[in-house]
Amino acid sequence: ELPLIAVASAARVCLRSSSGVREVAAESFFAGAFCTVRRHDEFVAGVQVPTAGPSSFHFFDEIARRPTAPALASIALSVNPIIGQALSVRIAVGGVSDRPRLLLATGEGVSQALRGTAERQRGAEGVGIALDVDAIHATLRAELTPLVEGDDAVYRLHLAATLLTRAMTALCASLDLSPAKPYPGPLT
Repeated sequence: ELPLIAVASAARVCLRSSSGVREVAAESFFAGAFCTVRRHDEFVAGVQVPTAGPSSFHFFDEIARRPTAPALASIALSVNPIIGQALSVRIAVGGVSDRPRLLLATGEGVSQALRGTAERQRGAEGVGIALDVDAIHATLRAELTPLVEGDDAVYRLHLAATLLTRAMTALCASLDLSPAKPYPGPLT
């Protein structure tokens, strides 16, 4: 899970060799299953993780066949408000391809769906957030389908969408906003 957390938290990997030092963003560092962009003459000298502010929010969840098995799908969400800058929202998904994938790298794709589905609603019960679960599932399928291989691709995408819905529900709860739709239960 550490590579997934590194990608979601905008970590940078510091590589050192006899020719110097270079830094690589975590989402670019992992090249595949058990593969990185580290050259044969380099070693990992450190990993820099941005400091989380007091009002930041972090979420991690995964679904696996048993506790020690690799995850069928996993999600890491990091919301880190930095004073004077735009809100940093990063969502990384694992288990659906050969490496952790950052979904919000360009500000499009899933971020557009979440921006459109996490709308504040005013009603008799106060402020809430409406989660359009179908839109989240459709956006994840569109963004991740080319990356997922194997017979269980549809199942893994469904698990990733369920985990993302859980992450958004937890984010709503941390903001003291009640979600309009119930928290998705475990899959059977």
